[in-house]
This record gives sequence, structure tokens and C-alpha cells, in this order.
Amino acid sequence: MARRELATRGKKPTARRRPATRSNLPILSRRECMGWLLVAVAGLSLAGLRMHVIRLRYALGRAAREEQRLAARERAARATLAALRDPKRLAELARARGYGPPERILRVGERGPRR
Repeated sequence: MARRELATRGKKPTARRRPATRSNLPILSRRECMGWLLVAVAGLSLAGLRMHVIRLRYALGRAAREEQRLAARERAARATLAALRDPKRLAELARARGYGPPERILRVGERGPRR
């Protein structure tokens, strides 16, 4: 008898663990690989789209705040313009500067001034 047989006589055979090799891993068919690849690409695309939507929402918020700021500036400018065009204010300024009614009126037509 060989030494090996003598050493193992009367003992239960034990299963040896094999190191993980390519042969122990499940083999995926080409169709399954393409399916998993499609799932991965779809997931990454969805994540990219969601990030794009988030960026657009932040940009929209900034634009809305800018619009509100500009609308407030426009209201203030219109109020200032209305105050500057007030007839009472203009009459006071004219009196203070010595302006009066015109002494002479010249009518200008297509051919030039009439005398």
C-alpha cells in the first residue's frame, strides 16, 4: 500500500477547498451580459438626468431671484421718473431759474420759419 492510503485508512474523506478560479464562478451567457450592461447604462443615464434636473432647478431659482431684483429696480426707477416729471415740481424749478412764458413764438413749417 502506498503511504497515502495508509495515512487515510479509517478516516472519513474530507473535501478540500479549491481556490476560487474561473471555473468555479457562474458563467453568464452573452445575452445575460448584454442585459446587465443595459441595466447599468440605464441606471447611469437616469442618475445623470436627475443631476441635470437638479442643476436646472438651481439655475431657475437664481433666475427668479434676479427677475424679482430687476422688477424692484424698475419700480423704483418708474417712481423716480414720475417724481421728476411732476408738473408742480417743474413749475417751481422754472420759477427758481427765472424762466417765464415765451415772448415770441416762431412757427416752423416745411419751408422754414415764417416771418
